[in-house]
Amino acid sequence: MSGLTFNGKHSFTDMGLIMFSKNRPIRPEPKSIIEDIPGMDGELDYSAVNPDNRVKYKSVTDEIEFLFAEKSMANVRTKAHLIAAWLACGEAQLIYDDDPNVYYLAMAANRLDLENQIIKLRRFTIQFKRRPFGFSTTLFNQAYVVTEPASKVIANPGLFVRPKFTLTGVFTTLTLTCGSKTLTYNEANAGASIVIDNMQCIKDGSINKNNMLSGEFFEFVNGNNTLIIGGTGLNCTVTVTFRPQYL
Repeated sequence: MSGLTFNGKHSFTDMGLIMFSKNRPIRPEPKSIIEDIPGMDGELDYSAVNPDNRVKYKSVTDEIEFLFAEKSMANVRTKAHLIAAWLACGEAQLIYDDDPNVYYLAMAANRLDLENQIIKLRRFTIQFKRRPFGFSTTLFNQAYVVTEPASKVIANPGLFVRPKFTLTGVFTTLTLTCGSKTLTYNEANAGASIVIDNMQCIKDGSINKNNMLSGEFFEFVNGNNTLIIGGTGLNCTVTVTFRPQYL
């Protein structure tokens, strides 16, 4: 029976619920910032005026209807409390059976009347309020051994995403270039592990090395991205990690 997995449990296999989709928007609603200036034709759209130069999106609400068949009233009440505990978890991963390679971060947003909706009617609707982007269940993780400047093509099946880089081995300086942006680590390394992740640079798990970075951080866009690994004294491994995301 098709359904969904939420908070680590499947709606049918674990909870015995039959699922019916009532409303699952195909894409999130953009956040529109429009200014109508008197005496001017048209309007001014500031929706993409932000550091990313991209339109942002609102959260999405999926309405999912469930029903279950149970003759024993004692079992119905037991199941009602199990359902309540399953949903009362805050934000958790939500995966639909018909889209098993993508998970969303969601929470059950509406109030349920256990006595009337679950116990008497045995049919109820859950509003899952989720973040606008979904994430691939598969993590891209690729290590490149570099002894001289090299160019690597990295395919991103999703939307824009900022990768994480783990640098190990030996180098004097190291540069990472994608498109028109270059990020440089300016301190010689002799075997330590250096992680560059979301504008943070940490050496050996705890030493802040943000002051050793210069240049611009970059993102991988949808499709093929050319990553150029350069520098001096290279005898190292560069591991690229990211999780594709989707609307």
